[in-house]
Amino acid sequence: MINYENFFIYEYWQYETIRHMFSFTAAVFAASLFYLAMTVRQASEKYRATFVISGVVMVSATLEFPIPQPRTPRQATNPDHGFIY
Repeated sequence: MINYENFFIYEYWQYETIRHMFSFTAAVFAASLFYLAMTVRQASEKYRATFVISGVVMVSATLEFPIPQPRTPRQATNPDHGFIY
């Protein structure tokens, strides 16, 4: 099966930018989960289920969020090789 995302080759700075954006997004998911867990008791009764459902969504999003890694350590230190996401 052809996987088109393997045809994109990134330079080191592009890879680092993408990795930092993904890391920040994972941190936002975790912060949202923390906020929802801490404020669920302060919400009115009719909105409490929304907080619980949103918390479950944040748990699954945080656990399923991929963080790309370099293919091999040699390619990570060699400027001639790009990164494949």
